[in-house]
Amino acid sequence: MNTQSTTPESGRTEEPLLQLSNVSKSYGSTRALSDATLSLNGGEIHGLLGQNGSGKSTLIKVLAGVVTPDSGSLRLRGEDIPLPLTTSESDRLGLRFVHQNLGLVDSLSVGENLLIHRFASGHRHINWGSLFAEARSALDLYGLNIDPRATVGSLTSLERAQVAIARALAPMRDDRAERRSAILVLDEPTVYLPKKEVGVLFDMLDRVIDDGHGVLLVTHRLSELLEHTSRVSILRDARIRDTVETSTTTENTLVELAVGSGWRDSDSTVPAPANPDGDTLEHSVAVQDLHTQHLSGFGMRLRAGQILGLTGLAESGYEEVLYALFGASDKARGVLELDGTRVQLDKLNPAAAIAAGIALVPVNRLAQGVAGSASIEESVTLPVLNHYFRKGRLRLAEATAGSTDAIKRYGIVATGPAARVDTLSGGNQQKVLIAKWLQKQPSLLLLHEPSQGVDVRARHDIWRYVREAAAGCPVLVASSDYDELAELCTEVAIVADGIVLKTLTGDQLSADVIAAETLKLPGRPGMSSEGGEAA
Repeated sequence: MNTQSTTPESGRTEEPLLQLSNVSKSYGSTRALSDATLSLNGGEIHGLLGQNGSGKSTLIKVLAGVVTPDSGSLRLRGEDIPLPLTTSESDRLGLRFVHQNLGLVDSLSVGENLLIHRFASGHRHINWGSLFAEARSALDLYGLNIDPRATVGSLTSLERAQVAIARALAPMRDDRAERRSAILVLDEPTVYLPKKEVGVLFDMLDRVIDDGHGVLLVTHRLSELLEHTSRVSILRDARIRDTVETSTTTENTLVELAVGSGWRDSDSTVPAPANPDGDTLEHSVAVQDLHTQHLSGFGMRLRAGQILGLTGLAESGYEEVLYALFGASDKARGVLELDGTRVQLDKLNPAAAIAAGIALVPVNRLAQGVAGSASIEESVTLPVLNHYFRKGRLRLAEATAGSTDAIKRYGIVATGPAARVDTLSGGNQQKVLIAKWLQKQPSLLLLHEPSQGVDVRARHDIWRYVREAAAGCPVLVASSDYDELAELCTEVAIVADGIVLKTLTGDQLSADVIAAETLKLPGRPGMSSEGGEAA
């Protein structure tokens, strides 16, 4: 009998909406989950935190009916549910999932994506007018001003995330009719969103929990957990180590629980790789009068040892600097001066940028940085492949040894050099991309959201590698993560009105100050439109 005493309209439930108890799963000798216990209330956003490999994915797959646990029990809405689930049972029981890649079909309309489950249930004739009207209703339910006839490929990152969540919620209208609370599981839903847009997405989730549904939020962003969840469960080494009330915990406590108390002790300087080109020049860079889609007269000067952070509000154009300097923007014009050599940016292309020693770590690593289907060895050796040729023959053993060394140096967790990049966790994919470029000891290193979608430990590892690289070359970091900018950068330039309007240094480098200055600069009455350079 269902003993749950509340409905979606009445807020939180007295009995947990979902209760997982003592769930375990092993793959051979590897323990993926060990007696994991987790509860989720209706009307609650509940965080799930853990390093890559801690068991988060396995736990989600158990709920989705993709993985069969070795043991454990599940209780939903006061009723015992036998494990394992099938995928269809999971859906029928009101378990909804939005994964990091969102799973949208770019070539289809918003309406088709929202109601795609209808096409899988045997419907042959489609009344397009009714479909788009129903899609409009689904979007209106959560206040989304998105055209249901627009193709998903034409949407912004925020709109794509909103559509993915609305699609997961679309069957919940039936749940509402049945006065049944549902469970929404979100895996890094904000990973590709600027900071300003993250708040918009959580406004949508607040409307979801106001209806009595429960949200399980998987994220590495500690600020999101502290600001938007009521409780956080922490996975480490396949076990739920603790579940804490967000209102009474701190970021440091979450890190200690997720990584362990001695994790900082292992932070040591990464040994610089041998430079195959023998380049010992202390590099410097200057940008003059840069114009892009949103920039108009941007300028800066930087030398080795400096890490300049770039930030601003959405559409301020701060991230466009990186792609312009890499020759990956067809709208860029201006002058780049690298180690005394002047280059017209409208003539620069990525091949020429790479030849000049410029390295870019883009925001979307699998789409723009590495080939997911390639191996670690192929990815890491590609930029220096010529160094493994002797008399016209490729020395495969040397290439394997070089990639094995990179795996060890950068702490990449993988079965070996032959492992495909797309089988790795987000943090390890990012380490592969960084290893790919840092072995060349670049003359200019460009990073766009370098720790996005990686766990706490990998985040600090990546920062350490960037600091090591900065000893030999200037570094530009474009990020909407103010904590990252405060921790990593020697100075932060805030971009608005197409130029740098404020540069922060020293004691000003705190997340709170960066956030406040970013929010107050654009649109301020009497603001000068004359540009300047970041020192």
